[in-house]
Amino acid sequence: MAANAQSDVMAEFHEEQVRRLVDYHREHHRKDDLLLAVWYDRANRRGDVRLLEVYRHFPNPGNGRLETFDFPSTAKFPVKGKLSLTITSPDELRDAARMRDAVLEKVRSDSKHKKVWADSEGDSLYRDLVASRA
Repeated sequence: MAANAQSDVMAEFHEEQVRRLVDYHREHHRKDDLLLAVWYDRANRRGDVRLLEVYRHFPNPGNGRLETFDFPSTAKFPVKGKLSLTITSPDELRDAARMRDAVLEKVRSDSKHKKVWADSEGDSLYRDLVASRA
């Protein structure tokens, strides 16, 4: 298999895995709690999956910095690298945007990021996030 074809197969595999993960998060929290999920840095060489999720009821520590949790590959979520999951609330997302948080800057600068899920409030947050690209 040619390198590009193999890369396309892996991208499709990861996209399906990411969609399943986001669907799982939606099903195992209150259905209206997940507002937005964005997959970013999709072309990283290590094979990491980086996902930003915004939840309506996630606590906001008020420091303007987003926290990322790393998880290894598992049988249920196999990835070449690791899963990096950044979880936040709408208020914390806005604070982090004002503070130019590194995760948001990475999302903004990544022209290949992908909105995996959004409700109407999430769409508004997404538009604000993308509109504030430097």
